[in-house]
Amino acid sequence: MWSAFNRLAVGEHNVTPELVGFFAIFYTLVIDGLRIFVLHSSLKEAESATVRVDLFHALSDLSSTFVALIGFASASLNILVGDTLAALVLCILIFYLSIKMIYRTALDLSDAIPKSLFNRVRASIQTHPSVKQFENLKMRRVGDKVFVDVDITVPQDLSVKEADLIVSDLQKQIQNTIGKSEISIKLKPSSQELTFIERIHYIADRVDGVRGVHKVALTEVGNVQHLTLHIEVDPNLSTDKAHSIAEEVEKRIVNEVRGIGSVTVHIEPSQWYIKAYEIDDKDVAESIKEIVKQNTFVKKVNAVVIYGDSKKEYAEVRCVLKDNLTVEEAHGVATDIERKIGEKYQKLNVTLHIEAEGYSKEF
Repeated sequence: MWSAFNRLAVGEHNVTPELVGFFAIFYTLVIDGLRIFVLHSSLKEAESATVRVDLFHALSDLSSTFVALIGFASASLNILVGDTLAALVLCILIFYLSIKMIYRTALDLSDAIPKSLFNRVRASIQTHPSVKQFENLKMRRVGDKVFVDVDITVPQDLSVKEADLIVSDLQKQIQNTIGKSEISIKLKPSSQELTFIERIHYIADRVDGVRGVHKVALTEVGNVQHLTLHIEVDPNLSTDKAHSIAEEVEKRIVNEVRGIGSVTVHIEPSQWYIKAYEIDDKDVAESIKEIVKQNTFVKKVNAVVIYGDSKKEYAEVRCVLKDNLTVEEAHGVATDIERKIGEKYQKLNVTLHIEAEGYSKEF
């Protein structure tokens, strides 16, 4: 870097382009590109700090080769200062990669977990419908695997089978959030018994297809207790399927709650309210922005918001397209962008929203 600044100050730029130099540069570009491809493929199969360092080394070599190509090309056009400026850009890039590599390696050596990853796991546990509370969440990374230990509190009247299902479901949910991991979950019974209303909610919520429960009411006529409740289901379900869900709710309540003479379930379409948590992953958001910008019909990207619930992760992309596109053409552009993002991030449910010029929604 000092040499580049010195050459800019003095005005000396000693670059003599020759044909053999261009051949050597293109040969080196091919080798560097092959190294990057092999190392990147290895990282996909198994995370390794050594391989990651070698990948950054290969990127640095590729950048150096590009600098040489720019210097030779600019010298051929009698722009001798081009080589010096390219060298300065390379120094900044190498400095950035070095700092990033030091940070990532320090995390690996200390078994530390990025705060964003910890928050995602914590939010994943909090949004699980059967977990009343949790404590002692501990995470550490060993190699390419993340180890998670947590104590969760569940209703005390659960059966062994029900408790096992909760553990299995929560483990799967966390693994979907962080990838390769080893998860240890310790169950603790809640010190508080469920109220009658909470118990009805708990029983109904466990029925597959139920998205919400409300308006639970118990009346007594003579010596017989009658229970009524409203459940929310997918609005696109057939009437027969919705009726089957309601019958299952009625059957479980009668079997698990003593003294109930009859149960009446009212079916309503779900309002699609989802308890979600924001995912603060700037690298993924920037990557999605770059994918969107690659489409020639996109003018600009206004926002990328990533969030998740207990089952899925979502990405909302808001962008402005070029003028004079028909609705059909704009829909085709949106579908193509969503497909490309989905191919790279298969766990994300992507929705692209087209906005007018000058409009930007605040999140």
